[in-house]
Formats: sequence, structure tokens, C-alpha cells
Amino acid sequence: MKKSKKISLSADYLTTLSRADLTTYHYKILMLLAVHEMTQTQIADFLQTQKQNVNKYVSDLMKLNLLEVARIEGKNKFLKATNTFEQTINKDQMKLTEE
Repeated sequence: MKKSKKISLSADYLTTLSRADLTTYHYKILMLLAVHEMTQTQIADFLQTQKQNVNKYVSDLMKLNLLEVARIEGKNKFLKATNTFEQTINKDQMKLTEE
């Protein structure tokens, strides 16, 4: 893991985040990646869960533009949380579960 960094999140970002239909693991991953750049395998190990579960949560967060690839080293993609929110998300995009 890389050294921790201080981040600042805008009010718009936090408002949008609070309205998104996220689970506990979505929030855990988002907060973890707000501080550290990590691969999905590192996240799974840290949270003691299966990598395929992490893949699902990461995919959901990337669809909402809340995560991005920070860098690629070989086959490893290091992810990080975005700290700005430049795209408006409508209500349908915030829902991650099928109804």
C-alpha cells in the first residue's frame, strides 16, 4: 500500500454519495480507496472477503464514477476513489440493485 494522503471531498460529491443506493461493502471499499491505492486482491484480503465480491462492488462504484484506475503495474490495476464529482447522476443511475 502507498502512503496515506489527505483528501478533501466537495459538498456536491458527499451529497451525491449520500443519495446513492450503496451497501456497507461499497462504503468500506470507497473509504479504503479514498486513503490508499489498492488492487482488488488487496481489498479482498484486507476486508477478508472473496475477490469476486469485491469485483462486483468495484464495478458498481466505477459505474457511478466514484472509483478510477490510479495506475497499472503489470497485470495489477491500482484503484483509487475519485475526490471530485463532475457528472450529474440521475436517480436511476444511483440504484445498484434490480427491482
